[in-house]
Amino acid sequence: MVWISFDEHIFKHPWEKVVEAAIRKYPNPLTPNVTSTDVIERNIDDEGKLHSTRMIASVWAGSTMQFFTKMTGLSGLCKPIHAIEYSTVDVKKRHYELTSRNYTLMDYMVIDERLTYTAHPSIPDTTTLKQEWYVTVKNLSFISFLENSIGTSMKSMAVNGRKGIEYVIGQLTEEVDQMRPKMQTLARKLEENLENLNHASTELVEEQLPKSDTT
Repeated sequence: MVWISFDEHIFKHPWEKVVEAAIRKYPNPLTPNVTSTDVIERNIDDEGKLHSTRMIASVWAGSTMQFFTKMTGLSGLCKPIHAIEYSTVDVKKRHYELTSRNYTLMDYMVIDERLTYTAHPSIPDTTTLKQEWYVTVKNLSFISFLENSIGTSMKSMAVNGRKGIEYVIGQLTEEVDQMRPKMQTLARKLEENLENLNHASTELVEEQLPKSDTT
């Protein structure tokens, strides 16, 4: 059988900001289990949608995974686990969807996850995240127990993933706040240079104009 679960969360931020943070989510201190992300492929289709394929490496070395390792005899559970993630960003429809599946230990378990970020239909500057999990265990004993335990563990850790997005949003806001004074200074200098240039051009034109004969 398959363990299936769903969850939903509301971010009190605009869709564009949440999606930027989700794309730049790793690394962050709230989800230290993710050790690396590598872009395998990225392209934009004829409709302007951005499609990406990434490989994500993570280590689940906590007490839960140590228990699963002892129970199943799969030492690979406490070693780096790799997953492939496919994502599509549709800016026009304000829709961002990601699906992922592990390819490590697929002979024993398959973990599918789907995340969908959409702009809230009625609340401005708010984003809805919907998550789905599908866990299948095979070729092991206590299949139902393992599916339920692994799925429940992943669902509980999703809270840290959302906190990670909030953390990245804070970092992005801080970056903008730090850049604002520099941009304002640059804008003032540019304005001063333009004024000096206009003044110099006016003087040059006046010097080149023929002077009227006063005799």
